[in-house]
Amino acid sequence: MPRKIIIVRHGETDYNVAKILQGHLDTLLNINGYLQAKTVAEKLKSEKIDVIIASDLKRTYHTALMIAQEQGKKVIETTLLRERHFGVLEGNTFSENKKIFWCFGYESDEMNRLVEEKSQAYGVENNIQMKVRLNELLKQIKKYKNKTIVLVTHGGTMRELIKLFGHKITGSIKNTECFYLEKNKDGTYLFHRHAFS
Repeated sequence: MPRKIIIVRHGETDYNVAKILQGHLDTLLNINGYLQAKTVAEKLKSEKIDVIIASDLKRTYHTALMIAQEQGKKVIETTLLRERHFGVLEGNTFSENKKIFWCFGYESDEMNRLVEEKSQAYGVENNIQMKVRLNELLKQIKKYKNKTIVLVTHGGTMRELIKLFGHKITGSIKNTECFYLEKNKDGTYLFHRHAFS
């Protein structure tokens, strides 16, 4: 496994501002989102990054491109780093979806129950499906032994990834916030988070 994993949320989109559920919708960064991506790329310049992997959706890929340009690297795209697929709920505001799912992304028994209960009816990717997808990603990054890699992804995906490393996220995740996982001698990972914007 990599020595260090830096997980970055994409920059801001107009849908973020309007509080619209994006999921697999292929939205673009807005002007502020590009500025955020540029800022995080500059802040990460001091890191010796070996590999940059991003969700193939435009908001994440374009954020990753900013980082890649500073590092002189290419971006590897993958569907494995996409946000949770929210089915027919995508494109609705959070308030419109509130009657169905009162909350996504915040760890609670009630949220987990709602996801599992409603996922099939609304075409939402359930927790088991998401875990299988992210475990496949972890298998693929094992080859980057002792490297520093950057994963550019989405807020909900970040939460689920961090859980697979034995940590828990509380509160909201800001656009271009970074999660750092650094490998211990025993193979476990220390975790801390940092928001540059």
